[in-house]
Amino acid sequence: MFILLNKISKVILILTIALIFGITLGLKLLDITNNKKLEAENTDIQKLYPNDFPDELYNRLPNKKVYLNIDEALKTPNDVYILNLRGKKLTSIPQSISNFKNLAIFIASNNNINQLPVELGEISSLRMVDLSVNKIKQIDPIVSLSNLRFLYLTDNEISALPEDIGKMEKLLILRLNRNKLNKLPQSIGLMASLTSLNVNYNNLTEIPSEVGTMSNLHSLVISNNSISELPSEITNLTKLKLIAVNKTKLSQDQLDQLQSSMPDLEIVTE
Repeated sequence: MFILLNKISKVILILTIALIFGITLGLKLLDITNNKKLEAENTDIQKLYPNDFPDELYNRLPNKKVYLNIDEALKTPNDVYILNLRGKKLTSIPQSISNFKNLAIFIASNNNINQLPVELGEISSLRMVDLSVNKIKQIDPIVSLSNLRFLYLTDNEISALPEDIGKMEKLLILRLNRNKLNKLPQSIGLMASLTSLNVNYNNLTEIPSEVGTMSNLHSLVISNNSISELPSEITNLTKLKLIAVNKTKLSQDQLDQLQSSMPDLEIVTE
């Protein structure tokens, strides 16, 4: 009986080890598969932005290779025009980012970045920056990027914008949805080139009257905020085609008045 139990114990031990090994191997294979899938997605960056990818900018780049590893990119820094560090579990952007003097598109979304290095603001060649889904609280270095056209900061922890954000006069698209913004600075009105502004899901209670000077604005998304009134200057936006106001505190009378003043404007309320 003792010998039989001993054999059974050995069999159970072997099966347990085999099971653990199989699970470990399976997890490793799954991790490899997921990494390959992420790498494939990150290489085809156009598919990451199905609605507003800057095709014109992309088509003008002399080198369209997408670098996915900063160490690899640093081997030939002058050849790097696109750097995609999406989903790399980064907690910071390395200071060596300043070595990429020709960098035009920088993506570092889906990480754990909480602070931006000063060096990022020194790359004057940047045209597109995506830092969505991080833990960023302040964006001061970005304001120095005077040639930037596309800025994605969705799903961060930004509670205030720099007062001098208006210096970004060439910016076309600004995504600030799902942050903690309490107000928009008056200088935002200086961003005359801006065509799309999204501040959905923030803590805003008002929109500054200076928004009325953003003469090229086509789309304004202010949904899911505690905004109870719109500035009268908003009717100056003759190119505005869409405004999303669902889940705000704007009354139906206010929306009817806006529609009457701007009959071609699409007002999204649901």
